[in-house]
Amino acid sequence: MDPAQNVVGVGASGPRVLSNGVGDDVTLVDEGLYKLYLFNRNGKRSNIDGGIDCFREARDLRPSGHPKRCEALNYLSRCLRSRYRQFGDINDLTEAIECDRSALLLQPPEQPDRADTLNSLSICLKKRYEQEGDLQDLHEAIRHHHEALKFHPLGHPDRVITVGNLANCLDTLYNQNGNFSVLREAIRYHTESLSNVSTSHNHRLNTLSNLAVCLWRRYEKQGDIRDLEGAIGHHREVLNQRASDDYDRPNTLHNLATCLSTRHSRLGHIQDLEECISLHRETLDLQPFGHPRRSNSLGNLATSLRTRYLLQGEIRDIDEVIRHHRDALLLRPIGHPDRSETFSNLGGCLVSRYEQQGESQDLEDALECFRTALSLKPAGHARRDLSLNNLASCLGHRYRLKREAQDLEEAIRCIQETLHLRSLGHPLRSGSLNNLATCLEDRYGDMGDARDLDQAISYNREALEVEILGHPRRIYTLHALSRCLLRRNERANDLSDLEESITLLQGALDLQPTEHAYKAEVMAELASAYLRYAQLSHQSSKADVAWQLYEKAVSHSTANAHTRYDIARKWVSNSRGGSRLLAYRKCLELGDRYILVRSSVRSRLKLLSSLSHSGATDAAACAIGLGEVSTAVELLEQGRTLLWSQLGRYRTSLDALQEVDKDLAVKFESLSRNIESSTTYLTSADSQTSHSSSEEEASQYRRLTEEWDATLQRIRSIEGFGSFLRATLFSILRQAAAKGPVIILNISQERSDAIIVRSHHDPVLVPLDQVGPDQVGSLSLEFSEAVLLGSERARRLKINSILRVLWDFIQPVVETLQAIGIPKGSRIWWCPTSKLASLPLHAAGPHRGSKPNLPDIYVCSYTPTLTALITGLRIQKEESTASVNPTLLLVAQPEAPGQAPIQSVIEEIRKVHLVVPCIDLLINERGLHREVISQLQSHRWVHFASHGSQNTKEPFESCFHLHDKPLHLLDIIQAHLPNAEFAFLSACHSAAGSKVTPDETIHLAAGLQFSGFRSVIGTLYAMADIDGPVVAEEVYKYIYRHVLSHGQTKGSLVDFTDAAQGLNIATRVLRQNNVPVERWINFVHIGA
Repeated sequence: MDPAQNVVGVGASGPRVLSNGVGDDVTLVDEGLYKLYLFNRNGKRSNIDGGIDCFREARDLRPSGHPKRCEALNYLSRCLRSRYRQFGDINDLTEAIECDRSALLLQPPEQPDRADTLNSLSICLKKRYEQEGDLQDLHEAIRHHHEALKFHPLGHPDRVITVGNLANCLDTLYNQNGNFSVLREAIRYHTESLSNVSTSHNHRLNTLSNLAVCLWRRYEKQGDIRDLEGAIGHHREVLNQRASDDYDRPNTLHNLATCLSTRHSRLGHIQDLEECISLHRETLDLQPFGHPRRSNSLGNLATSLRTRYLLQGEIRDIDEVIRHHRDALLLRPIGHPDRSETFSNLGGCLVSRYEQQGESQDLEDALECFRTALSLKPAGHARRDLSLNNLASCLGHRYRLKREAQDLEEAIRCIQETLHLRSLGHPLRSGSLNNLATCLEDRYGDMGDARDLDQAISYNREALEVEILGHPRRIYTLHALSRCLLRRNERANDLSDLEESITLLQGALDLQPTEHAYKAEVMAELASAYLRYAQLSHQSSKADVAWQLYEKAVSHSTANAHTRYDIARKWVSNSRGGSRLLAYRKCLELGDRYILVRSSVRSRLKLLSSLSHSGATDAAACAIGLGEVSTAVELLEQGRTLLWSQLGRYRTSLDALQEVDKDLAVKFESLSRNIESSTTYLTSADSQTSHSSSEEEASQYRRLTEEWDATLQRIRSIEGFGSFLRATLFSILRQAAAKGPVIILNISQERSDAIIVRSHHDPVLVPLDQVGPDQVGSLSLEFSEAVLLGSERARRLKINSILRVLWDFIQPVVETLQAIGIPKGSRIWWCPTSKLASLPLHAAGPHRGSKPNLPDIYVCSYTPTLTALITGLRIQKEESTASVNPTLLLVAQPEAPGQAPIQSVIEEIRKVHLVVPCIDLLINERGLHREVISQLQSHRWVHFASHGSQNTKEPFESCFHLHDKPLHLLDIIQAHLPNAEFAFLSACHSAAGSKVTPDETIHLAAGLQFSGFRSVIGTLYAMADIDGPVVAEEVYKYIYRHVLSHGQTKGSLVDFTDAAQGLNIATRVLRQNNVPVERWINFVHIGA
């Protein structure tokens, strides 16, 4: 809160020309005053620079002994002070102080004009203290004001000004040392000043405003709501008397906003916060670019918006906050007195956004801000404690992210130094005690030293003693103390600790308004405490209370998705039965929302890789254990391939909506298109894109998603659209089995099962008692190593051994399929979970003698999800999968630059030409990136014969190598190919997924399927070049069998769904030719 400055200066009506001398120095003084007047009106640098030049020259023309030298020094000081206020150059302030000191030497102790110089010098010293933090400056300013007061006894017309300035200095001193007697003295002087001015006195408003500031400070110290209400009343009275163009109106707006924010913290009335934000916005409007206090207004608005963000969790608020702080930083260049505070504020907001979105770059940026802020406040600076405390808090966050001990130890050192600077009675000491307690609690968690935990409890208790009822930090301290007591109970089983923890948490809940975002965390902690109580007291009813609290916490709408997702995971870990299944549902729902916060598919994948990979499979296992197999299928569909599902929402059919509300459909389609473009563009953008540009793009993405969400809610409010884009029910998912059964293989630590989905029957459960995640993980690793073995015999033996193990896994499934009447030779689809997705299930079998293997029994395909297969089969549209001789786009790159030549590509082209009647060939330099993308738009069938590369670190950078540059997976995703049908990928690694996030199925074949191709043939790893022509020929011979048998080239129907059978025949040919096993099992079919 800013006190008003009662400084004698140039009035709004024009310059006060006081000089009575003659000569050039008089002209210079008059000219200087005029330029000062202009500067105060328009803020132009040229005016104040000119004024200073005039007064410097006038000073030089009035040497020592000149009767008017003191006047020139006073005016020069005033100009320098004005320039400092706008541009922040400390040299101006230093020169102004020198001018005032020189003037004082020329004024005898009894000279009345000495009081004005004393006041001016005091104001400059106070300003320098605020920038450099030297307490000597502040104490000297107070001494000079006291001396000036001797010239202004009671009844003197200028006493009001002097008393006001002295009170402001005392207020500043209190703000530094927390000495309550200093604040009382400031209030006494302000009260005296107010009692000696009439309602029409021109200093009444400033005095009233400054008294209000001190009353607010006293409230902060003592918590007496009457002080706060008095401050608000005074500020409203002042505001009502300040016109819209009043120079001090912005300051009054700010002070009233600060008091309203404080009352909001105490009483929780949201209208106080909304008015506060409105007042700050008005202030900013009154201070356009170039205004000397615009940076302050940006920071103040940002602070209020951050408060609303912490309450309601709206990401647009924190984005706007960060934008305002960055703008303020641009207005506070190196040397500006508030630059350090701006870095601190920006860092704090970056930490807040990190806490919601989990983006580690925000945390690193925040740490850099805090270190910079600290460097601007060296040892001895009066406000160094703030920067130390902020840095410590940020280091604590990074420690909890990376678990690097040096971060925690540095944080503890910073807080200990902070506490040394914040002695007993300091108003901010409790916050530092909280931070130190949290660090010690963290260290206890890692090292297990009970002394750390006991000390953390002690520090939290000390903090709580000074945070009286109504203190804004009290709820956080109550939570922190209760958390430590709960941890000590877990160590020592002391029931009194647990009971106190529950009491404290209940108290924290009672302190919070219903909508407060932090309430979710407190409810979750209280749930943990009740569960512990149930465990120790054997009262199962307490567990029921805990589960209800968890449910309330994850449903608390103002808490951010990250927090609610973490709480849902705790709920899963601490519940059973139906409550646990509900917890899993919430976990999958919130996990999806948490990931969507990230603005690019790359950042989403990075986040996914850091989360639990078994959420959906464990949820399904829970449902199966409760006998809800159909629910298990729904949960797997909801929680797997999240990235593809999220992108797919932006391409959902709007045909039905078009018939009901065309305008709404058009809007939703436009928003979806823009979001998808933003999501994939950000990922593939040049790495040299500026940080601010990337941040603005991310902010724009979030604004788009908010509008998209709001539009989605409008759609769902329409009759018949209530389930639009909600989790798909089993009654719809079962349609994926219209052409044959789909076998979902669910692998979980809890249990493993196969679920056979048929289109007109209940799902069939086949327990896989011998299969678990560890076995599958080991088998996946063995397989990836086996295909790389140098010896052909060693490869064959090892891979056959793996295929036999896989047969042991799935043989019960095959037997069940036969038992329910699925005839030999039928098509079946595998939908594996976890690392089973990287194993060749389609080739499983005994692989001994004449015993049939799986390819001899069924024609196998894969599908990442049931929804993907439904889309590929176009079940709902009842479209035919056959067409009349589609033209095949053949993209061939036998000699792609930078890649080894592929000798067999020409032979592959020849073989395909012999079978496929209509081909458009893009070979070598004709196969440029732009041309391939363009031709994909107009062809339903495509065949790639080229090098393919899998990028294991950045899966979205996997690519086909073309003549000029790679065709990346992202390029394929960005292509909209609604008429696409069949893709044959005769390239290495085209269907190889990520081992880190196997359930996401991120590879080239999946990208083509997402973009519209309904049937895809690909490879699991590097293929043998010589196999390409053989497999291609056999696949196309089967697809075009009717054309070939009738000798027709036109008019015959071909069906892309024949590709799976064609591949089955092709691999049989390879086996008959005694091709090594690792070569024929490499080829897989995905989709319809």
